[in-house]
Amino acid sequence: DHIDTMDQLRQGIHLRSYGQQNPLRDYQNEGHQLFDNMMMNIEEDVSKYILKSVITVEDDVERDKAKEYKGQHVSAEDGKEKVKAKPIVKGDQVGRNDPCPCGSGKKYKNCCGK
Repeated sequence: DHIDTMDQLRQGIHLRSYGQQNPLRDYQNEGHQLFDNMMMNIEEDVSKYILKSVITVEDDVERDKAKEYKGQHVSAEDGKEKVKAKPIVKGDQVGRNDPCPCGSGKKYKNCCGK
């Protein structure tokens, strides 16, 4: 909506020069007023949405359900040991100017490093 209004203002602002007014200055002033109006409308809309919103607290309900099921919960992994994942170890990195590990005798950047 704001973009359409600014486009209409841009298309019709050249007529101000017939009235001995600076069209650039008028465009800046009216564009600033339109921007302020847009920001004010956004602030009003946000405040309306905030005031009309209903906040429900579901933590109490979830907490009550958790208390009911606390003793009944049985893990599917009972009796199994947890296996830790081994970290991936990176080997030594080959520098760009080091000899290529493929054995060609060229520099790494000219052989496999492309």
